[in-house]
Amino acid sequence: MTKSGEKSKWAFPLGLVIVLLAVVGLVFLVLLSVDGIQKITDNGKQKKSYEAFLLPIVMNDPNTFDDITQADMEQLLDSTIWSLIKKNVETDKYDYFEDKLLVPQKDVEKQFAKMFGKDVKPKHQTVNGSEYQFEYDESKQAYKIPVFGMENTYTPKVLKIDKKSSSIVLTVGYISGSEWTQDEHGKMVEPDPSKYVKITLRTKGNSNYVSAIQATDPPEKLK
Repeated sequence: MTKSGEKSKWAFPLGLVIVLLAVVGLVFLVLLSVDGIQKITDNGKQKKSYEAFLLPIVMNDPNTFDDITQADMEQLLDSTIWSLIKKNVETDKYDYFEDKLLVPQKDVEKQFAKMFGKDVKPKHQTVNGSEYQFEYDESKQAYKIPVFGMENTYTPKVLKIDKKSSSIVLTVGYISGSEWTQDEHGKMVEPDPSKYVKITLRTKGNSNYVSAIQATDPPEKLK
C-alpha cells in the first residue's frame, strides 16, 4: 500500500513536469523557427538593398580592380551619374540647356563619395558610354545629360554576404538583360549569371562604399 501510495503521490507532479518540459521545448522550437525565418527574411531584404545600391555600378560591366585607387575614373563617374539618374531625379530640380539636363558637379561629387568613399577624388571629364555621352562642361561646372531610355546590360544578384570587422564582401552574379526568357505561362525566367565577382564594401559609420571589384568563380566552385 505504501509503495502504491508513493507512486500515486508523485504521478501527477511528475506528469506535470514532463508536460511543462514538452511545452517549453515546443515554445523554444517555435521561437527558434521564427528567429530563423526572420533571419532569412532580413537576409533577403538586405540582398535587395545591396542590389539596388550596386545596380548603377555593375550595369555597364566596369573593369575589375583590387583597390579603388586602381579603378577607371571614367567608369566611376559613369556609375555615379547613373546612380543620380536612377533616383528618379525631379526634372524641376535641375536646369536644362540645349535639351539636356544639367547636373551640377557638386552633386556628382557628393554622390561619388557615397558610392566610392573619399580615398579617391573625382576627376571631372566627359563620359563616353556605348550609346550615350555625359558631356562635362567646365564653364558651367556641370554635366549635360541627354534624356533617353536605356536597357541595363547587367543587373546584380547578390548570392552571398560575408561580413568582416570593417568590410562586407558580396559575391555577385551578373544577370544579362538580353537573356531573359518566358516560360509556357508567360512568366519571365531569370537566366543564370553570365559572370561572377566579389565586391568589397568598406564600412564607415552607418554607410558602406565600394572599394574593390574582383573576378571570382561560380558558387559551386567557391569554398
